[in-house]
Amino acid sequence: MADTSSISLTVSEPQRAALLKAFGPFRNRKEEQDAMQQFANFCVCALFDWLTGAKRYRSLTEQYIDWIEQIYGSLIPRTEAPSADRIYNSLNVPHGQATYIARILASKTLTYWREVATKELRDALDDIAKEARQYIKDGDEAQAINVQISQVAVHELLHVCSVRRRLSRSYLMPQLAGSAGDFRFVSIPASTVANLLDDLKW
Repeated sequence: MADTSSISLTVSEPQRAALLKAFGPFRNRKEEQDAMQQFANFCVCALFDWLTGAKRYRSLTEQYIDWIEQIYGSLIPRTEAPSADRIYNSLNVPHGQATYIARILASKTLTYWREVATKELRDALDDIAKEARQYIKDGDEAQAINVQISQVAVHELLHVCSVRRRLSRSYLMPQLAGSAGDFRFVSIPASTVANLLDDLKW
């Protein structure tokens, strides 16, 4: 086994607060300590790559993309898709650049995030299924029900519904109703909820 050495980093309280803001909230002290260790590993590897010439970036944006991709792989839950809001607010990247980087990172793992979005969407529909079927039973198929889902889940929802709308002009489309951080509020007609749950070929 190759010899290894340990390096410890000490951060000030303002630095710790900045890291908690960027990567938290954490559920307990152990999660926080694990994240701090991952951050230390990231810092050492990034500096090592620079010192040895292992990586040479052609632009600052290319460097941001690589670093933020590593951060998403080690410090941010895999259930959270790359988002401009997170990159802008937590990592202090200019908004235009944050939007571009989020799009690049999402496209790199498109298949994975579509699977995550599909599961999230189905779980959200399951949560409102009983309410939707009651509206239908009462003859109020067009009654909208509000859900709060991520942007990637919204994209999946609108894609599936758009395909079905092209097949039937009477198909009721969901309507966007606002946003809060990385999440979007969507109003989905009761009949559309039932249709999506009764035919899960998506």
